[in-house]
Amino acid sequence: MAGVTYYFFSPVFKGYTLSQVASDRNLVYPWAYEKTSATEVTETDQAERFYPWQILIHRAFESGDFPLWEPYSYTGRPFFTNGWNMLLYPPRAFLSYASTPTKAHDLLLASHMLIGGLTMFLLLSGTRLSFGASLFGGVAWMLNSFMLSWMSWEIFMAIHAWLPLALLLMRRAVKRGPGAVGIWLGVIMALIFLGGQLGLVEWAFAALVSYGAYLLFRECRRANKSSSGFGLKKAIRCVLALSIPALVTIGLMAIQFIPTWNAVHAMDRSEYAYSELLNLRYRLPGLLFFFAPPGKECPYYPYIFLGTPTAILALVGLWRKHSLVAYSRVLGLAVLLLATGTPLLWVFCKLIPGFAQMEPTSLLFLFDFAAAVLAAFGLDFLLRLRPRIPRIVSSRSWRVGWRACMTTIVIGVVIVQMYGIASQTNRYEIDRGDSLFPSTPLIDALGNHDVTRILPIDPAFVSSTPTIFKLQSAGGSDSVVPDRIGRLWRAVMDSAPNEVFARSTGGPITQFSVNSAFDILPRVGVTDLVVPPLTSTVGGKWNIPDRKALEAAGLSGGSLVPFVGDWNGGGIETAALCDLTSNTFNLWAAIRGSAPVCFRFGSAGLGWIPITGDWNGDGIDTIGMYDPVASIFHLRNSNSAGTDDITFKYGGPGKGFVPVAGDWDGDGVDTVGLYDPKQSAFSLKNRLETDSNNEIKFQFGAPDQGLIPVAGDWDGDKIDSIGLYNPKAGAFYLKNLNKAGAPDVEIPYGLGNRDLKPVSGYWDKEIMTGRLDVVGLFDPASAEFYLSVPAFIGHMKMDRVYAGPDGDIYKVKNPVPRAYIVHAAEVVDSPKEALVRFSDLSFDPRQAVIVESDQLKNAGIGVTAESKAAITKSTLAARTSIPETRGSISQTPSMAEIVNRTLNSMTVRVDSPDDGWLVIAESWDAGWTASLDGGPSPMLPGNYAFRTIRIPSGPHVIELVFRPVGFVLGSTITGATMIALLIAAVVSLFKRAKSRIPRRE
Repeated sequence: MAGVTYYFFSPVFKGYTLSQVASDRNLVYPWAYEKTSATEVTETDQAERFYPWQILIHRAFESGDFPLWEPYSYTGRPFFTNGWNMLLYPPRAFLSYASTPTKAHDLLLASHMLIGGLTMFLLLSGTRLSFGASLFGGVAWMLNSFMLSWMSWEIFMAIHAWLPLALLLMRRAVKRGPGAVGIWLGVIMALIFLGGQLGLVEWAFAALVSYGAYLLFRECRRANKSSSGFGLKKAIRCVLALSIPALVTIGLMAIQFIPTWNAVHAMDRSEYAYSELLNLRYRLPGLLFFFAPPGKECPYYPYIFLGTPTAILALVGLWRKHSLVAYSRVLGLAVLLLATGTPLLWVFCKLIPGFAQMEPTSLLFLFDFAAAVLAAFGLDFLLRLRPRIPRIVSSRSWRVGWRACMTTIVIGVVIVQMYGIASQTNRYEIDRGDSLFPSTPLIDALGNHDVTRILPIDPAFVSSTPTIFKLQSAGGSDSVVPDRIGRLWRAVMDSAPNEVFARSTGGPITQFSVNSAFDILPRVGVTDLVVPPLTSTVGGKWNIPDRKALEAAGLSGGSLVPFVGDWNGGGIETAALCDLTSNTFNLWAAIRGSAPVCFRFGSAGLGWIPITGDWNGDGIDTIGMYDPVASIFHLRNSNSAGTDDITFKYGGPGKGFVPVAGDWDGDGVDTVGLYDPKQSAFSLKNRLETDSNNEIKFQFGAPDQGLIPVAGDWDGDKIDSIGLYNPKAGAFYLKNLNKAGAPDVEIPYGLGNRDLKPVSGYWDKEIMTGRLDVVGLFDPASAEFYLSVPAFIGHMKMDRVYAGPDGDIYKVKNPVPRAYIVHAAEVVDSPKEALVRFSDLSFDPRQAVIVESDQLKNAGIGVTAESKAAITKSTLAARTSIPETRGSISQTPSMAEIVNRTLNSMTVRVDSPDDGWLVIAESWDAGWTASLDGGPSPMLPGNYAFRTIRIPSGPHVIELVFRPVGFVLGSTITGATMIALLIAAVVSLFKRAKSRIPRRE
């Protein structure tokens, strides 16, 4: 087994790491501009979540800190209680302290792969299987496909390593009664809890408990059949067999369990609906992959593949008689019934709390375990057969050779097949040291990270970069966040507060859209908006043709005209290209890299210009051509070769007009228009006919400057308007109304003095919540599209302070400081009212703070008649936009300065001429406590999701400390349990030593 582990992890000893960070980095900004040869990764969670967490833990341990709080996303959030960071798992903690983040990751995986095989070997050996069968079962389990697919995430490795040993100890505890075995079982179960993801741990524990119950049932039946019967002593022994491990487990995991349990009730996370679970079920055709590996196109589908020999031998082992075989049969069948969406899934979804938190396929590790056990019993059956023995050899030599040969063959086949699976789901990359994310000019340009709070327009940046570079971020990408901060960001992302409280969600991804309430950003302290570079495809989400697809289509950049349209009526517009050398249209479907629909239309070599639009109002865009010489439009109502469906003449011949298309009157039908670059004038038609009626004419932009026209619905009014792209300056100028005047939106996007062609459209429903068109660019030199979502930046009128190949930085005007003082409060009756009021742009957070009456009551802060009058005045003033809210309060400026901070604490020095409220523009959590000049001071949620403290006038020092709710209680219970176990161990050793001393006669 050590050799198998070395075979899989040998690159680690040659300077590589089993991490996909480098490949993932080159697909997201700000590193995508480097244009490396790295291929697209299979999954990104390890790079975007677990590796940054490892960096955080490593740095905290190096500095002597303990990361209870993570300040780098969602304006701060709990870290210790997120349910799957393995912070207290002893092997993870030791490796985090003793090695680099990459080495800690690799050593954890390699060691636990080996431990999983060894513990399965011990479990099977304890059933008196032959050595070869036990060895094969250990190898089958250590290389099961679920483990190989989930390995890089780390959260399954503790279960993989310790589950077989826990089952072995469970069997011995039931048979031999309580004692040292039960204590060790409790320790192993605590390790599984501390090292696994909560959902996976729940089902691992369910498997353990059900196995213990099954063994107890067998023991009871056996006792009843005996002459002595069951008896009270036997009953007490059976109860203690499970209660002692349970008590030890609860005691050791209390330090993690109690705070996490409290935090779960404050998490912004919902369960899957039953219909969603059905959509996520394991498809029945996938059962064929139990016998044969799938192709390379579905590397994450083989959750049930353990090698072809394993599958065949598991069928043989089904018929063996043993308690572990009987249990494995039931376990494997039950998991398959759940994972494939049978009615049993509905029963579990309705009756078992927390079951609907995970996808049904997450249970398949238990099927893999059952299959490995059954396969070991199947091989043992074959090894015990006595084939005909040649006379030239002895009976013993033949049997030994037969068993060794068969064991070697089946193990060898499994290793080769599973290595092929591993090569699809995991990749070894060069280990570049402590950090696989080098800094870029954009990172350096963000400046002082103590005062900078960024909002990236991409979850990939949100999840990894801020933590690695210690950047304070207001964004985030996670399924588990505190409810207040999650609801706040959904409100900022343009969800009405009533909707935010009425529905639950799987957790927000702060991916901003053109409809987002950006005016709220200054009041949450955002200082800089970070926008993807031109060379980024924003996490690979965009529906664009890749380079291989272009080459396969025989296209070259120089003769290509880009455009965008909804080719199938699905509501999403995707890219298309027209090759002017042959008038061949290539329309790509929604999936990147899919083969285009290719056809020819129009006369080639005559300088016709392609356009696209929905000419008949059926919701499907089709193509067309404009003949600038004859001033004739040739339009098709289907995307196929053929003759014109609509033909008409418009414009003057040979005048160099450029055609545009759009729905200028909102009737659902696209019509055409012409742009005169010499005069920078537009002429738009509302009918597809020759006459010149229903025209809209106006001048916009600078004449004869090489500007390129675009059209789209920039403001969501369902009417298209025009715009211009300046290739020299790399900027778009957009109008919301089709009339002369200054641009309504100016978008710096692209690189100046480059031959880039503009496009516009609606690329992605998930990201762009409102039906607004945005802009993009096509680079003929590389034949690549760059589609982004920066259109909203023009509405915000922000200043671009950095522009480079790795992204752009826009400065938010007048953000609130990280810590500041106000002298008035608005009291509301509920959290919902607090969010509604904070989202109201008439509220000025620099003048007052929103507090909730229940929170004031719990904190023991009363509202006197005088203060209530001041609060009422402040509320009325704010709601009527009256700037004065202090009344007779002194106008001497107040001071609040953060003088020290760690991961879990903050020190603020304040000086105020009057009583007031200190507001910390960082996430509030019930675990935060405050002290004023050394004495306790209540901390409340202010402005719905941030921290606020009532302060008296004068200079003061305020200490803020974070300890998760229940952390002290859990630490006390775990500490007491460890002391009790240590005392028990000392007493046991003393008794053993005493029993070995010979007695004197």
